[in-house]
Amino acid sequence: MSWRDKKCRVRVIFIGLRNMDAGWPHHLFDVDAEAERLKKELTKIEKQVENIEFYGWDVVVTEAEGQKLLPELEEADGILAIPLTQEFADGVMTPHPPLLQFADTGKPMIVYTMPFTRYWDQGGILERIGRVVVVNSSRIDDIIPPLKAMRAVARMKQIRILLVKDYEYPREYVDPRLRDSRWMGSSFLKRIKEIFGVEIVRITSRELLEEYELVPTDEAEKLAEEIIEKSRGLKEPSREEVIKAAKMYLAIKRLLEK
Repeated sequence: MSWRDKKCRVRVIFIGLRNMDAGWPHHLFDVDAEAERLKKELTKIEKQVENIEFYGWDVVVTEAEGQKLLPELEEADGILAIPLTQEFADGVMTPHPPLLQFADTGKPMIVYTMPFTRYWDQGGILERIGRVVVVNSSRIDDIIPPLKAMRAVARMKQIRILLVKDYEYPREYVDPRLRDSRWMGSSFLKRIKEIFGVEIVRITSRELLEEYELVPTDEAEKLAEEIIEKSRGLKEPSREEVIKAAKMYLAIKRLLEK
């Protein structure tokens, strides 16, 4: 599957307290009915935004319920958390503890709050803890831009970069900024994967040329012909050069699949 076709799986979690003594929007607020209403709205957004899949639809009431949910969040590409109520009294009955738990996972998270939850004031704290974007709006469609960013993060985890770099080379021909061995060290490449999710695989030019020689010429010719037929015409480069380029493309593709 191409990284462009990768679905971004977003776990939807509603947070709300049933039968509040006092709080927003009111103490008889029907948390489950509101969650169902928003689910219908999110289903519409799912159809608008390509390769987004909402799932879960959990309704979390207590900190303990949030704790039990944490192991299941490992498979999610991102989290959409929606606080539905806000109690006036501080403590475990506010939506704060579950939100902090979810932010601590390090998963990209969108927190969507509606106007009546403006009393809730943990946005700044959440954004300092993890990769969290808070959307406070009466229009749930306003989550679409951060949702697309979340999808981009999920796609990056599907990307593998083939870095062709020899261990020995004429240093005088290389930009001094790239001579530092730390740029090519395993710890640096590991850090890139941790931050961006992109895997970098290092090979030498000899390995690339060896794979190039293993590519059957007829496969390269077939690919070259397909490319030439789709073009408006071939003036430059020559047909032979297009075949060589196709052969190199197939060699790189085979190395990436190994």
